[in-house]
Formats: sequence, structure tokens, C-alpha cells
Amino acid sequence: MTNDSRAPAPRTLAAVGLLSAAMLAFELTLTRLFAITQFYHFAFMAVSLALLGSGAAGSLLSVWPSLRAYPGWWAAAFTVAALLSYALLNFAPFDSYAIAWDRRQVLYLVLSFAGAALPFLFSGLAVGGLLATDAANLHRVYAANLAGSAVGALGALPLLSELGGEGALFASAAAGLAAAGLFPPAAGGPNRAARRAGLALGVLALLALAVLRPAPLKLRLSPYKALSQALLAPDARHTVSEWSTLARVDVVESRSIHSMPGLSQNALIAEPPLQAGLTLDGDNLQPLTALDADSDLAQTLAANVPEAIAGALRPDAQATLILEPGAGWSPLMALAGGAPAVTVAERNPMVTDVLQGRYAAFTHGLYLHPRATVLTGEGRRVARGAGPAYEVVIVALSDSFHPVTSGAYSLSEDYRYTVEALNDALDALTPGGVLVLTRWLQTPPTEGLRTLATVEAALRARGVAEPAQHIGAFRSLRTMTFVVTLEPLSAADRAAFRSFAASRGYDVVWLPDVSPGEVNQHNRLPEPIYYRAFSALLADPEGTIRAYPYDIRPATDN
Repeated sequence: MTNDSRAPAPRTLAAVGLLSAAMLAFELTLTRLFAITQFYHFAFMAVSLALLGSGAAGSLLSVWPSLRAYPGWWAAAFTVAALLSYALLNFAPFDSYAIAWDRRQVLYLVLSFAGAALPFLFSGLAVGGLLATDAANLHRVYAANLAGSAVGALGALPLLSELGGEGALFASAAAGLAAAGLFPPAAGGPNRAARRAGLALGVLALLALAVLRPAPLKLRLSPYKALSQALLAPDARHTVSEWSTLARVDVVESRSIHSMPGLSQNALIAEPPLQAGLTLDGDNLQPLTALDADSDLAQTLAANVPEAIAGALRPDAQATLILEPGAGWSPLMALAGGAPAVTVAERNPMVTDVLQGRYAAFTHGLYLHPRATVLTGEGRRVARGAGPAYEVVIVALSDSFHPVTSGAYSLSEDYRYTVEALNDALDALTPGGVLVLTRWLQTPPTEGLRTLATVEAALRARGVAEPAQHIGAFRSLRTMTFVVTLEPLSAADRAAFRSFAASRGYDVVWLPDVSPGEVNQHNRLPEPIYYRAFSALLADPEGTIRAYPYDIRPATDN
């Protein structure tokens, strides 16, 4: 390093800040692109790839110090590499499901990751080279780098909301090219006027792409995503595709969409209601239902879904809180079931906007219903701030079924189902209140058993000596529903629970006084595996968790 005491030119510092902003905006955008084109857990790679590229730049600068002399070229290379990474991510035929037997997929994966790391390599060469060149003024370059990074991190949020993932990437690429124009030109390069004109045209072209987002450059999703599957229907219409910082929200209309989780096979309906499918990040399809909550069909359905257990146990309940129900199936069932007042806590404001705006007429004004209050915010925050105000709290089943064999499900976390989250929900109950929680059924028992372990741990954290006395559970063909009370389930509660399950063809899995002879009666399995697993866990939580072949430890916020 040299000891040149001359401070870097303001333009150079501005270029460092702009390139750093472009790099951070690109990194955050990359997390969203990975999550949407593939699956959620791929998003974690963005941070690793940023570190890999930046670290590789440091290594190259150590071996070839002469690379420090070309920051403008490296900033322009950042832009080219960002566009290349998008092309690889969008057009390389990578299939995450086929990687186990198709060795070509390893190459496509490496190409996608290498392409995503290249922009960080080039931005690292530009910024790292300036840091290594002038020891006396290193702090000024570092300050510009940090300030630009902060601007890029914050700026990525409105870019994603207004321009979507594709637009945000093109905008970050444009910022990198603008930074290249601010750096001093390298010796022997094109004349200054031609260089500036070329860069300016490039920046304008990229900004135009960011705003217009032409169809050939639109993001392509994995064929295994729920949105991709729904669009295969002959009558499918893609009616909504909007971005926010939380997720991309899409809606597909098709008569092939039917989703009524846990519906009793005893339900007497002539045909299912018309539904559209709402997806988040192209997955997790949830039903938007074209049904009036006061119609006969809605009331028939509401009497034959797992959440109806709340009305069977607490028929006089006045206030119901539903946590993060997504597209509104659980609120529809609660209102159709006669709940006098339903409070809905939905974390994604775009979902609420869809139901209260473009799809208000389609859903017969579900989220504008006079007995419904819709709050935007994390369900846990709403529950925590409510105090003991609700006789019924429902943790809605608002995610789609994921088979364990895919492997992807084990890599995602959901903070609605932790020990602390369940205690937040229990805190919102009035004395005598009921918490209802439905999850998808897995064979062998995994997710349902882990949920039971989490419920048991949550009750113990509240000082409950015998959690098994406070829990009831039943299963349908595809779902497992839990009932949790602050006080032990009374004889009247248990009788109502049994009557509800029997009349709807649900199988009792657990009650404090359940007997082996009353389980596994309707959706029959060769062995009552769920009853046995529940019995073992509630009798010896630590031993069962330790010996079980799957990881069913209670989930916590940590």
C-alpha cells in the first residue's frame, strides 16, 4: 500500500457508494429470486455467494495487485455479471428434484451459483482495490462503502415493491453501470465522451427494462411450484401478480381449483364452490372462495370442517381470533358457522388488499363483512397485544400440503408454531377459552407429533403439571386438529368432542380418557399409529423425543 495523502476525489467516493448500493440491492433481490424461482431454502445461498465472491476478490487482489487499477471496468463487469446471473437463474434448465438421478443438474446448479457469485467478485475487485491502494485515505473509501451499502439495503425494499424482482435486478445493474461512469477512466480506454455516452445509454436501457419488464424476461418458476401447476389447467387465467417486500402474490382463476382442508366426508354438498387460487412466492396455494358467508352451502361446509370443533365446544363464544388465515378460508368458515365477531390478523397487507379490493366481489365481501374485523400485522403481535379477550383462537391452516419426502419442508421455519407463539395465542384466551390448531397429516407421524410436543412444552412453560389433560386431537383423511384449553378438558368438553368427531367421521387421536378401542374407526389405518405415538409422547416426552427416528423436538423462537 502507498501513503499518498491526497483524498480520493468526491466522484470516486460517490462511485464507491453507488456500486456498494447496487451490490447490496442485488444481494437482497437475489434472495427473493431464489425463493420464487426455486424454493425458500435456496434463498439462504445469496449470503454465502456474496461472501464467496467478495472473498475471491480479496484473494485475487493479493495475488495480482495490478487489478486495483481498473475500478471502472470492474463496476461495468458487475453489471454484465448481474445480467448473466439472471439469465442463468431464469433460463438454465435446473431441476432441484431431478438432481438425485440426473447428473447434468449438478452442472446447472454450479453454473447458477457461479453466475450469482460473479457480481460480488467484480464489485469486490473495485471496492477492495481502492481500499488496498491508499492506506492514508482508507477510512474515506470504507465510509463510502458502508453508506452505499446502507442505501442499497434500504432501497431494495421499495424497488421490490414497485418494480418486482426482475425490475429490482435491472435497477441494481443500472446503478452498477452508473458507478462505472463515475470512476476515473483507465488508461488506454475509449475517449471520455464516447465512454460516458455509451454508459449513459446502457443505464437508460436497463432502467427501461426495470420499468417495462418485457414478457420474455419475466421470472420463470420451477414447474413444481403450485402456481406453475395451477396454470396447467386448460381454463386457467393468471389474474394477479404483484410484489411486496414480504412475498410475490399471484392469483389464478380456474374451475379445477378445489381446496377445503379437512372437510368431513359426511358433508352433503352437491358440488364444491367456485374457488380461485392465491399463491405466495408461487407456492402454497390457498383458496379464494366465491361464497357468501350467509349462504346455505357455506353453512353446510362450516359445520363439517375441523375448525367447527370450536363451536361444538364453545357454542356461546362471542369473540373469535383467527391468526394469519391467508386467502380467508378459516374466516369464511367461522362467519358461516355463526361466530358473532371474528377478528382476523393477516401479516401480508397485499393479501388483505386482494380480498378487500379486486376480489371483494368474488368473495362476496368476506373481508368487508360486518361481523369481521381485519387487522394487518403478525398474528403473534396481535394476539400478544389483545390480552385475554377471545373465547376462541384459531391458528389457521394457511399453508399447502408438503410431503416429507421432498426434503424441502424440513428447511423452512414458521414462527407461528413455536412454544412462545402458542403461549402468545393462549394468552389471548379468556378463562374457559379454546385454542384450535390444524396441521397437515404426515405418515409416519412427524409434523403432527412435533406439534403435539410443542403444545405440551408450551403448557409446561405455563406451569401446567399434566398437559395431557388439556389436549384433544382428531384427524381427517389429510389433517390433524388440536384443541388446547387453559383448564383441563371437562367431562362435558370430552363428550362434545366425541360427538363432533363421530358425527363427521373424524378419528379421535387423543383425549385425556381415550381408550384404544375408540380410535382408528373411520379413516382406518392398519395400526393406530397416531394414537400410539401421542400416548407415548404425552407419557414420556423427553424419552419419546430422544428415541424417535425423526426430529420432533418442540420448536422454539431460537
